[in-house]
Amino acid sequence: MFDGERPDAASTEDGDFGPQGLVVTTVEHDGRWYVSLWYSVAEQLRGTSSLPTRDEAVVPQGGDSPEEIATQFIQAMGDLDLELMLASLHPDEFEALQRYAPIFLDDAQRQLDDAGIQVKISELELRSSTSGDTGAVGIESFALELSGDGDRVAVDWDGECITWELTGSDETSGTGCAADAADSFTPDSDTSPEQGAAALAKGLQDTDIIRVATFEGDWYISLVGSALDGTVNALEQLEPEDLQDAMDSIDEVLGSLDSVFPGDSNNDPWGDDSWIDDEFNADDVFGTGTDDSTGSSSSSDDSTDEYVPQPGDECWSIESGEEAATCFQSYVASGELAPTDVPVQLAYPECGLAEAWWSYYDGMTDEDFIATVTAAHDCFQALVDEGAL
Repeated sequence: MFDGERPDAASTEDGDFGPQGLVVTTVEHDGRWYVSLWYSVAEQLRGTSSLPTRDEAVVPQGGDSPEEIATQFIQAMGDLDLELMLASLHPDEFEALQRYAPIFLDDAQRQLDDAGIQVKISELELRSSTSGDTGAVGIESFALELSGDGDRVAVDWDGECITWELTGSDETSGTGCAADAADSFTPDSDTSPEQGAAALAKGLQDTDIIRVATFEGDWYISLVGSALDGTVNALEQLEPEDLQDAMDSIDEVLGSLDSVFPGDSNNDPWGDDSWIDDEFNADDVFGTGTDDSTGSSSSSDDSTDEYVPQPGDECWSIESGEEAATCFQSYVASGELAPTDVPVQLAYPECGLAEAWWSYYDGMTDEDFIATVTAAHDCFQALVDEGAL
């Protein structure tokens, strides 16, 4: 519909799936419509603001090489240039943000300019490697200076060591070198600034921290790829004993819940209902019950708030998605539930998502998932065309 370009207006469907309803935004690419998570989020946040036109959107501005786009992005950070930072991001990842940015960009830039922060980045040297349409950029050296409100921070990375100096209300300085970094690093309360700087220096030395990818022939910053790489690199630094300590901490936290929710932890974590106080009155918690000091009551209603069973409650405990769909549909047939009260995956099991959705798509291969969702898309599209949805 849009010949591969961004739509002039977001296309939304008010699908009252469930008691609170669901509003999703769809976009067209290569002749097919897709539900877009980020466009849906942006549309929710837009509220009553008018939708920017395509001409008002931030225009993507890529680079001719991985190092060029990385330099552009880093310098935009130094110049506190929000628009150029957004323009440097990969359109496939941040199309929605670039489209909706005019709603907030001017105000955000004005607040940043009024903050009185000065940033200077110099002596920037980068390295890069590519593999097809993706690449990685590492930082060989840089000098960074931050100043504002009477304070100044200077940080220098020369490829071997990180040196910093703080002047103003507090004064301190130090150096951390990659050669002094421990083989594994897990920061804690005893970690010194020098140890932290040494670990960072080793990371800068060993890792190309900025991920880039091409879009229509130009290179852009891939923040998603950079974040995933950062997570993987952090995990690679952990020793087996670090992972075991983390698991032990999780077990300790989960074990402490037994005192709050008594029960058989080897079977049903919720146990029976013996731990529920039948005499509990919500009014007493919020100060509307009887005042024992005076014997008076601020409310004449002594009833206890209790959950009122709803039609179809038992359907949620059924193991099979197909059987759960049948259960919900029986309540729709009897008039006790409206069709829009039933999750769409269960309301139309013929589209093939009931069982997969009910099991959180557990155990599905990528190929099976793509095939299932593609078939469901065509099925739901047919229902929309027929007016059933």
